[in-house]
Amino acid sequence: MSKENSVFTVNSKALKKVQPNSFKMSITLSSKDSDKEEARKKLEKRVREDFNPVFESLSKFFEESSIRKSYQVYQSQNYRKDKCFDGYFYCAFQCNDASKAKEIYEQFNSIKNIQVSAPAFCIKNVGYLEKELLKTAKEKADEQAKMECEAMGVSFGDFKICAWQNSFYYRDVEVGSASAKSAVRSMASLESNSGDEDDALSFDPEDIDVSLDLEVSYEKA
Repeated sequence: MSKENSVFTVNSKALKKVQPNSFKMSITLSSKDSDKEEARKKLEKRVREDFNPVFESLSKFFEESSIRKSYQVYQSQNYRKDKCFDGYFYCAFQCNDASKAKEIYEQFNSIKNIQVSAPAFCIKNVGYLEKELLKTAKEKADEQAKMECEAMGVSFGDFKICAWQNSFYYRDVEVGSASAKSAVRSMASLESNSGDEDDALSFDPEDIDVSLDLEVSYEKA
């Protein structure tokens, strides 16, 4: 800002670390047969006998509107180039009690030949934080504006806000150790159901960074 300018802009950022209160998880079961109908029947039997009892015992913890299930059967070829059919059952859900992640993961992972995703921890109803962060970012912007006005020998009281825009964001946190390599190894252990590598998983996720970037423009009142 120069002394002659009647408009100037400042940028500020507000950040808050929030403990996850929810998580998302997905389950995959598969079957294989040289006949499409048999592949489908095998898959349905696995779902009925292996998956459903565990799912029903845990379903009270799931947000009902978040549950997604699907069946698909694809034609494929094995290493001998024989025609075969692969059946897949997929289920995804969200649980609004982060403390249940380990229990739910372990119960599903006890099913033979199942793929259980690492829980993706998140914050339910995160929007309530936007107002708090916006207020903090606005205070920081005003402090920065006052400092610039003082440096240029003008009065901050002579200015008013003429425009502003903000960006509010955060990202889910997938469990695993801190490094990307460890996260990849953890995912591999889930898909292979190898008990030796399950120790790499941590069900105590770090706090999630929720932030808001604010740009404020001031003009002469």
